[in-house]
Amino acid sequence: MMEPESSVQMTVWFSSAAAIIAAFILGVVSLTVTTIAKEQKVSEFRLAWIDAFRVDIAEYISLCFDYVSISNNMTCDDKEPKEKVLFESGSANLNPNILAFNSSEARIKLRLNWDEHTEIMATISQISKWRSKYKNGTATKLDLEDLVEVLLSDSNKIISYEWKRVKKGEFLNRVIISAGRIIVTVSLSAALTAGILYKVIT
Repeated sequence: MMEPESSVQMTVWFSSAAAIIAAFILGVVSLTVTTIAKEQKVSEFRLAWIDAFRVDIAEYISLCFDYVSISNNMTCDDKEPKEKVLFESGSANLNPNILAFNSSEARIKLRLNWDEHTEIMATISQISKWRSKYKNGTATKLDLEDLVEVLLSDSNKIISYEWKRVKKGEFLNRVIISAGRIIVTVSLSAALTAGILYKVIT
């Protein structure tokens, strides 16, 4: 049997230890929850970015091929009744196509990191030049198709990389959760052991 003074000291010590362990567990749980919430939010933003990027690229390509049809219609003879309709259609759709194309290109560029995504930026620049060349008759639809294939390849590389970053974030979440569980389990075990020892000693 322990002396009263020693018993009091042990009680104070175990109470302090219990308080420290409880605070530590609370801190671990709080940190885990905060980190998971942050990682999930980042993953959501990244997924939204991927979806929006896909839509922008698809629209951009569609506008390029629309430009081919519009430009071809513009070459029709408006004095010929059969061709006049095509010519008027081309004339009516040319400016809207140019505005939509410029807007689409700007959105894509703003989504990209110009220092990191140099390949796709170069491809977009080539496509812009192609439009001018096609208007002047120095480029063909086949040239556009080749550029589009390059653009799709560049886009897929970016999307694949972003998907890997999303999965990496999910992996980090699992690691944090597992580590948190281990720490809490060890802390609770230590607290339980300390309680048993206290009862045995006192």
